[in-house]
Amino acid sequence: MACFSEPTCFYKQKLDCSSRNITFVNLNCENSRTIKVLNYSNNAISYIKEDTFENVTNLQHLYLNDNEISRIEEHTFRSLDNIRYLHLSNNNIQNIHRNSFKNLSNLVFIDLEDNKLSIINDGTFINCNSLWQVHLAKNKIQKIQENSFKENCNLKHLYCSHNEIKTLKFLKNLPRLVFLDLSFNKIQEIPTFAFLQTKDLKKLNLSYNKLEVLYSGTFNHLPVLIDLNLSHNKLKDLGEGPFDYLFALRDLDIRSNCVELFSYGANFGQLRSNTVLSIYIDDNDWRCNYIHRIKQLPGIKLVHFNTNESVSNIEGIPCKDKVLYFEKSTSTVITTPEISTIITTVNIANSTNATIFMEIINITTSTVISTEDTTSTSKQTTHSAVITESTDRDSADAVTLPDIQIDKSIIFVAAIIAVIIILAVVILSIRYYFKKCSTASGCERVNDDYLMQTFPPKKSNFYITLDAYNEYEEIPLNDSDSIKEHIYEKIE
Repeated sequence: MACFSEPTCFYKQKLDCSSRNITFVNLNCENSRTIKVLNYSNNAISYIKEDTFENVTNLQHLYLNDNEISRIEEHTFRSLDNIRYLHLSNNNIQNIHRNSFKNLSNLVFIDLEDNKLSIINDGTFINCNSLWQVHLAKNKIQKIQENSFKENCNLKHLYCSHNEIKTLKFLKNLPRLVFLDLSFNKIQEIPTFAFLQTKDLKKLNLSYNKLEVLYSGTFNHLPVLIDLNLSHNKLKDLGEGPFDYLFALRDLDIRSNCVELFSYGANFGQLRSNTVLSIYIDDNDWRCNYIHRIKQLPGIKLVHFNTNESVSNIEGIPCKDKVLYFEKSTSTVITTPEISTIITTVNIANSTNATIFMEIINITTSTVISTEDTTSTSKQTTHSAVITESTDRDSADAVTLPDIQIDKSIIFVAAIIAVIIILAVVILSIRYYFKKCSTASGCERVNDDYLMQTFPPKKSNFYITLDAYNEYEEIPLNDSDSIKEHIYEKIE
């Protein structure tokens, strides 16, 4: 069944044969070479012969999506030198021959989404030098071979979601890649150098995989990455410094993981240099204190969508602690029904209002320590102020972050400075002593001189001292003028 009869071929550069229950493609018309856009989508085509497109050499857009094509022959598209957009999505394609797209040098877009592909072989897109967008989502791809995109260095957008991919070795040949979607796969780990050659990457989607850990340096080679989606994985610990060099990051999605712990400095310390960073944190086992500390970071915005009133909340963000620290805090709005202890040490507040904690029904202890005044209030009036020591924090299963020990650090630094000053004084004293006593004999002479001035040797009728040459000099006691002159010289 042909789409058109002879007369309809003469004047059209665009031919639309979509949704006509066509079972094969027939392009045997006299002026088919003028066609630039050919649409055979949403039909019943199951097979395409190798010579099908030999007469449409100027074709630029070809739509074969939503058919029943099961295989593509080796030279099916060999005559389409000018083809730019090729749509093959939603078919039954199970295998692509190595030379199926060979030498399509003008091809910039290919859509193979929603087929039954299980592997992308090396050289699948050989000599497709202009290719910049590839859609491989919703297949059954288990492996993309290492050199599948070896000759596609201009590729910028790669969509591989909803497959069974486990490894990322194929990324090494994509230096200009800007967008990568690997969501809904089976990736369990990311090698440290997986993104070494993708320095232009701006958006990376790794959601709905099986990631359990992030290694240090995993994203170090992505200086312009703006959007990172790690949601719906199995991450328990964010590791040491996985985000250190993501200076351009604007959106970090870590929703629906198993994150319980993180190190403020190791995980988010470098992110403070970003202008504005939104962190999506829903559905994790966050501690209330962690959320509170992150909220104090400049330039970081916590984004959440789910609020469960039956659990503790920090400004609507669910958390699981029963102890909350407000040290060095500026936050005032809390809804934490499960919290039983609040620590508000090291603040400038000199009083608290009981209405602040009205919704905290289980509170048993609260503490306020101020340089001006000390006051403690709670909803339960039977409780008074209690100063909670560090041992109390441990027993309450409360975890604080490294930078809340700033005051102790200042004391430590002051102690170091004091030690340095003392050492400097000692060193200067020693240097002064040795400068005065350049030789051992000199020191002895000075000491002798001092002793003789203090306790001059007794010799009848003589005053004994040292002259300018350190020789003993005897001055008659009856020569009072000489003795006075000598004493004045010593004083001067």
